[in-house]
Amino acid sequence: MKFSDFQNLIIQLPWHPIYTVCQGILVGIALHQDISKGIACLLVCAFAHLFFKNFSPQTAVLIFAISLVAGSYRIQQVEHSFYQSVLAGQKSLLSLQGELAQKEAISATHVRYTVQITTAQEKSRMIPALRGWYVTITAPHTDNVTIGDLVAWERAYFSLSTNNQEYRTFLINRSSLGNIRTKESPKQLARPLVSIRRNISNFQELLITKIHTYTNSETAALIETIFLGKKQQLKSPVHAYRKTFQTWGISHYLARSGLHLSLLALLVNIIALACIPWFAGRVWLLLILSFIYTLFSWTSISFIRALIFLGIISIGNLRKRPPHTLVIFAWVTTITLLTSPHQFFALDFQLSFLLSGFLIWLNQINFFQSLAK
Repeated sequence: MKFSDFQNLIIQLPWHPIYTVCQGILVGIALHQDISKGIACLLVCAFAHLFFKNFSPQTAVLIFAISLVAGSYRIQQVEHSFYQSVLAGQKSLLSLQGELAQKEAISATHVRYTVQITTAQEKSRMIPALRGWYVTITAPHTDNVTIGDLVAWERAYFSLSTNNQEYRTFLINRSSLGNIRTKESPKQLARPLVSIRRNISNFQELLITKIHTYTNSETAALIETIFLGKKQQLKSPVHAYRKTFQTWGISHYLARSGLHLSLLALLVNIIALACIPWFAGRVWLLLILSFIYTLFSWTSISFIRALIFLGIISIGNLRKRPPHTLVIFAWVTTITLLTSPHQFFALDFQLSFLLSGFLIWLNQINFFQSLAK
């Protein structure tokens, strides 16, 4: 195949999904986590690329250039905000208050608490730069607090290392300032009557308890890892299997991905075909079960990608207008980067999305080659 033939094939492809991906990357970084503006930008891109036939490449290049300038400014702004937050409390003995977002036992005596900071104070000096960021605090275990509670530490020594660029990107991507340790257990300040986060956590704990009740430890660990996406501790039986799988280069089989959601969709469709005669009913059943499965498990970037992919395909099928595969991929990438722009710098996002996009592109080239024949 000559290069000129390859060029002709590329020209035949709809260019707008590629521009959507570029805009999503750059505008997403520019907007950071402003969801309202992100949704507005997404709708503009959607209408422009799906319904405007005369959307010129020149206009796309102009938007690309504007987004590049805005994105470059925003990424610097986010980095500056992160540094200011870290430096504001670095090597200080702080009084911290925040909402408990996650609670994970790491030993018989200590727990890793993930808290979204609402108030940070050094003696009588308030530190507003820390507000809204997450921080992971390793502290002694206590039964008095649960997820969703407003908790406090009177004396937490704030000392974080941010010299490593990859680690810094990892933290920013998760809106986290890192990990700190303290000898003080958290104190409960308030407990909301209704907490969605707490209800989901309680259901997950109940589910894990049931799995351990009816299976042995090895089977339970594998079910948690592969079907629920729960990360295991180093002493887990899964790590013994992982070493064996690494020898054969197939350790990714022990991690949950979008493939598991695809298998769930296939299974639901097979069962629904025998029980539900209405096409719309089968689609809605699949969407509801997929949402429940996602809500009560531990997600990954590839799993979220598959969920959005499934949602867009289902909406297109309900409207009797199945969207183009490249358009779906562009939407998924744009939505992901609008809500969490620093995912673009994460290795799992790069491997997952770039590989998927490349495979979809090759598939489209093969499709146009078959039409040419």
